[in-house]
Amino acid sequence: MAAATLVLAITATASGGGDAHGDSQASTYERGESARHVTSGVPSAAGSMSAPESSGTAVSAKEPQVRVEVAGIRTSAVPDSCPATRALRFYRAREREWLTKMGAGDKDSSPAGIVQRTPACPRYLAKVAQTRARAARRAWERFRTLRDFPIRPGVNAWLRAVEEAQRPYPGSRAWLRSCSAAEGGWGRWVVHGGGSYYSGAEYVDVSSGHLQYRYSTFRGHYRRALDDLRTRGFRVPEHLQEVSVTAWRSALGQALAGGWGILHGQRSHWYASYGRGC
Repeated sequence: MAAATLVLAITATASGGGDAHGDSQASTYERGESARHVTSGVPSAAGSMSAPESSGTAVSAKEPQVRVEVAGIRTSAVPDSCPATRALRFYRAREREWLTKMGAGDKDSSPAGIVQRTPACPRYLAKVAQTRARAARRAWERFRTLRDFPIRPGVNAWLRAVEEAQRPYPGSRAWLRSCSAAEGGWGRWVVHGGGSYYSGAEYVDVSSGHLQYRYSTFRGHYRRALDDLRTRGFRVPEHLQEVSVTAWRSALGQALAGGWGILHGQRSHWYASYGRGC
């Protein structure tokens, strides 16, 4: 079977007549074993080029027209000026941006490369890319919005808060689980010794919560975690947006402070439980 012949003819046209650019210029590329040509308007490898047929598309004098003929299929476009080409690059870049923020971006994909391999003005692909970019943006909005859970029987607030903390602080899950098991447990929020919260516990600076945070230590870790989250575009519930006793008594508050702390070398607070889970 004879191989298919691919001929790429690039013709530069200029407005007006009589100037140096009035003469047409062309280059051809032919791949394959067959000497067959698709149309009579395409020259052979050894022959001269005949005048190309009009594609019916208006082309600026300053922008060369690209015509590709493959097995009798002709397409025309001006890649650098086609609005859909620019839209395709934009939306593919936006999609990759949102996915990368969630740790799911494909760094090997090249939106520009995909566009360059598209012979015609890719209006359909631009529409698809727009839809995908918008879906990725909605996914990022859900991903960056962190949830807190009420600490009560049957809710598993702590373990669910640990999972929420994996979005901004991936890799902290195992430590948050093991250290909390050695410190305050996975159930209710307790002060050191197993009792419930009492008014003024924060002033006594007693270790409390699932990670048995002293309030003074928690304030420093949580403040830095909040700064980090805001810089990266994450959102925390309204009642946790400031350093407070409410955040200290929250499952998500302790999970975020602990996630930030363990990933930034702040393990010294749990020195008493070294080798026992922390």
